[in-house]
Amino acid sequence: MCGPVQAASVVDQVIKEIRRSILAGALRPGQEFSLCGIADGLGVSFIPVREALRRLEGQGLVVTQRGMSACVVPLTHHELHGIYRLRRQIEPEIASRSCLLLKDENLERLDDVVKTFADERLGIDEVY
Repeated sequence: MCGPVQAASVVDQVIKEIRRSILAGALRPGQEFSLCGIADGLGVSFIPVREALRRLEGQGLVVTQRGMSACVVPLTHHELHGIYRLRRQIEPEIASRSCLLLKDENLERLDDVVKTFADERLGIDEVY
């Protein structure tokens, strides 16, 4: 049995949106942003944004700065190394399993994509 549903506070909604922006890459590691800019973008006052950032700082996602700005916590060299080490371990397995799901028409399309990427006459904009 599920428990009762609770309405999320404005602060909780702001936390969710800022966290989503960080995870989606809209706010990048090391990027500075203003509280007022976030508040305007979310259509709220800066007070719930300030509280949300205080909580996110406690979780290690942002660092609040003097005045009305904050910064997404930058990744250290050690953290980046760990991320890529993990990717090297799991991505080959994911790719292998994905290949088992491909149909013949998908393989033909994939072959066309590979040929496009390999075409040295095309610029990056044309490839993508």
